[in-house]
Amino acid sequence: MIADQGQLLRSVFLGIMLVGAPMAELLTVPVMLAMLLICVWVLLMSYDRAAPPAQWLRVLFSFGLVGLLVVSYGTIFGLIPGTVMVIMLCILKIFEIRGRRDISLIVFLCLFLTATNFFHSQSFWIAGYMFVVVLYLVSLMVMVNDRLQQTALPQRLAISFRHIAWAIPFMLILFLLFPRLPGPLWGLPDDAHSARTGVPDELTPGSISNLISSSAVAFRVSFDTDIPNKKDLYWRGLVLQDYDGKTWRRSDAPFYTYPNVELLDDSRGLYSYTITLEPTMEHWLYTLETPVIHDSAYKMTRELQLYSRTNISSVVRYETVSSTIASDRSLFEEEREKNLALPEGSNPRTDELGRQLWQQHGGHARSIINSALTMFREQSFFYTLEPPLLGENAVDEFLFETRRGFCEHYSAAFVTLMRSASVPSRVVVGYQGGEINPGDDYMVVRQSDAHAWAEVWVEGKWRRVDPTAQVSPDRIERGVQHAGLESGRLPMLLSSNSELLRELWFQWDSLQYAWNQWVIGFDNERQKRLFENLGIEDVSYADLIAWLVISMTVMGALAGLWLIYLKRPRRDPVERYYALFVKKMHKRGTIKTPYEGAREFSERVLTEHPELTPVKKITRLYLRMRYGGKDDESTLRSFIREVRRFRAA
Repeated sequence: MIADQGQLLRSVFLGIMLVGAPMAELLTVPVMLAMLLICVWVLLMSYDRAAPPAQWLRVLFSFGLVGLLVVSYGTIFGLIPGTVMVIMLCILKIFEIRGRRDISLIVFLCLFLTATNFFHSQSFWIAGYMFVVVLYLVSLMVMVNDRLQQTALPQRLAISFRHIAWAIPFMLILFLLFPRLPGPLWGLPDDAHSARTGVPDELTPGSISNLISSSAVAFRVSFDTDIPNKKDLYWRGLVLQDYDGKTWRRSDAPFYTYPNVELLDDSRGLYSYTITLEPTMEHWLYTLETPVIHDSAYKMTRELQLYSRTNISSVVRYETVSSTIASDRSLFEEEREKNLALPEGSNPRTDELGRQLWQQHGGHARSIINSALTMFREQSFFYTLEPPLLGENAVDEFLFETRRGFCEHYSAAFVTLMRSASVPSRVVVGYQGGEINPGDDYMVVRQSDAHAWAEVWVEGKWRRVDPTAQVSPDRIERGVQHAGLESGRLPMLLSSNSELLRELWFQWDSLQYAWNQWVIGFDNERQKRLFENLGIEDVSYADLIAWLVISMTVMGALAGLWLIYLKRPRRDPVERYYALFVKKMHKRGTIKTPYEGAREFSERVLTEHPELTPVKKITRLYLRMRYGGKDDESTLRSFIREVRRFRAA
């Protein structure tokens, strides 16, 4: 029960905390400390250990909050600082609660904030958690409108659930019939999804290895054909061509130039698949190389990068066909120069080794490549997540001194060496590998599968070369968990030997995959396909709007009739079951007269039929509830049970 003002404050405070909990990772340390201070004050108030702050202090808190957000985030605008500010203002509003109107305002703000959680995550567990939060917030509104404050929390939650259940049919109608437009209805602020991890658009030492500890899903793949061999599971993301001696960056070809892919006449090496990509807030997507057919909603660059015109701010699905034996013959003279360029004066020892390889093999690219790979395979190079720090000439130090690194070290060093040997080459970043979910037969590619490799121009076409495979072949053949890396850096899912843990994870991921496919991924194409399966072809937006209006009107009318039915006068259950008892006696031949009371009727029945002993208990319970004030649930249940059991015949 809501017995005092303190419990009222704690109930509202709990609602705010439940809404803001999923966004705790977005808070900076100063903001978190300020919020903790305010929370402690509110809790002390709820236990009468502190008084509400004076008005001047509340104003100071408000201006201090704005200043703190500017210091922490650089602005008060944007998704993250704006959301944090509303959460803190909700907490400050508790200091000003004077009546039901103030509580209602806080609850409405919290209901608004529940939607902002979906800007950061659209997972199944967030949806389930937000349902529970909304259930609690609606129960707060029930509490606000309960003037006598006599409804306990379980009863308020039951009332809240009934109110939400009323909205479910309308929600389903809107979900199925609301027209799905091909593109997004609005854009998100630049800081949306800012906390996400993924393959970076620049490559420096540590860029890829920092992702190894994350078991988060990057994307899921459903194959329409056979699944490629493990060694062919290279998921192409970005091509990096510009190098300044430390960092590799993109240098995309103009969009009006097209790749020159040579596809063999037969279907060998062709794989058709559908990728469900998690939000990245980047423009590029991932494909199994080499893509030959792709979704028309996206553009293919000359470097075979699948590119979206808008940021990937939500889960997207796209279908692609790739070939593992097709040839990419895209290289203009200008591109050749770009893929041979090296910063002048950097890594002189690598440059010298490259010239030696060129002279030793007479400029024959394939021999130069094989010689470099032999060096990685036969000399003392080590695959590790904890390489030593490198200095100004990082490639020189790696190749000739430390010889310890992760895939970004090997790919960057190999491409630098190839360019020094006059072989056009570039770095490609993406993912390598994947694991089949045994329950649903789709492939999961995690952030820990992030990888970098090289492409070199050999005999008139680009060829993938992965120097990491020479140092750690198990990384490519069996996955990163079998590469002999430091187990402490691997996520628990990969380092653990528990089959139960893996099975539970795959079961959960199957649920998330279904959620992505049928809820998050319910776009205009799936909507059309749904109606096609129902035998309705060529559904237009006008048809959808008409059906939507008709369905909502019918549902509204049915809801209105049901409300009228619920509000009709109902007979008292005590009187109803006592009438049932009298009816049973009437069948026995003993009729109750209108002027006869319950006690007199009972005495007459027992005089005429002394064997009907339950009559005495039925009458006693009836009189207790009707005239004795004992109308509790247990007495009513006992009365109903006795009447139902009673047999007069």
